[in-house]
Amino acid sequence: TKTEDGYYSDISRVEFTELKNKYEEALKEKKK
Repeated sequence: TKTEDGYYSDISRVEFTELKNKYEEALKEKKK
């Protein structure tokens, strides 16, 4: 089920944050 903010409730907030950080790091690497 999706929460109001559009994220899946079965993904914990910590897991989501870690995924987000990895994604942002990957974007930074691409810009180099």
